[in-house]
Amino acid sequence: MSDPLTATDQPMNDVRNNSVSMIKQGLGLSLLALGIAQAGSVFAVTPMTGNEVEARVGAMLDNMTQSEKINFSRVDDGRMIPKLDKFNLQGTVAYDSAMGVLVGGKTFGAQYPSPSALAATWSINRAKEFGLAIGYETRIAGGQQMLSPAINLYRTPFNGRAAEYMSGEDPFLGAVLAPAVTNGIQVQGVQAAAKHYLMNEQEANRHYLDVKIDERAMQELYLPGFESLVKNANIASIMCGYNKINGEYACENHHLITDILKGQWGFQGKVMSDFNSVQDAFKGAWAGTDIDMPSGLQFTEAKLLPYGGADLFDFSSL
Repeated sequence: MSDPLTATDQPMNDVRNNSVSMIKQGLGLSLLALGIAQAGSVFAVTPMTGNEVEARVGAMLDNMTQSEKINFSRVDDGRMIPKLDKFNLQGTVAYDSAMGVLVGGKTFGAQYPSPSALAATWSINRAKEFGLAIGYETRIAGGQQMLSPAINLYRTPFNGRAAEYMSGEDPFLGAVLAPAVTNGIQVQGVQAAAKHYLMNEQEANRHYLDVKIDERAMQELYLPGFESLVKNANIASIMCGYNKINGEYACENHHLITDILKGQWGFQGKVMSDFNSVQDAFKGAWAGTDIDMPSGLQFTEAKLLPYGGADLFDFSSL
């Protein structure tokens, strides 16, 4: 078995402009998913290089209307990446969860122990094996994306989602185990989605909770796991959460998404909202959130077009 920390996905070229990024990341990941679906087995696919993906995406963008581009940043049919019949892109189907693949609310395949138990093993190899297993079962179930790993810190045993987190109380532990799990998932041809970015450390009232934190504590405790996923696993997706951080909703936080995630770390995948967690269309799009899902309530033409001429969000670049 190869080094569990070695990235396995094909990188896409760097994209910085948020308005272009929303479309390009989704198109690129859809192309990869399409190849997997058509081949039937990921091992029969000859993966496209980053330059090939970029060329295909560029050609598609040249043949998309502004309306199609805006609508490609939202989903309302349960997919995690929208379908685009014009280019025979069927979108992606995603499944939860961290303890077993759920299809229609029922477990498909094995029921695994809590990721907090995985954290207690301190084993990189066991983490990679878990990722391989859950990635395989996701693919066999017909999914192209697994909504895992969850790597918020285990700050209190009363957190309703603590059982889903594999970091334990140690940010370094999560920064080592999560990339191993992610590489196991993604080597199966399944996109991983890390959650919840950032600081979803309390389940109660998480839709309204405003976490107050200074930059140093955030960088040293809460960001290392996500940074490691970007740099050591080339993770396909990051899911932004419901809560606020220093007064701004996670999916509308320009500092966290554009400055840190896409800027400092060079993240080249897509940022997807937790379920209907974008509260303001312009703030979410400008912050760098790429996909509004699963109802697409905010990233609509009616809500985004009025900002088309704004200096901060230039639709002419599309």
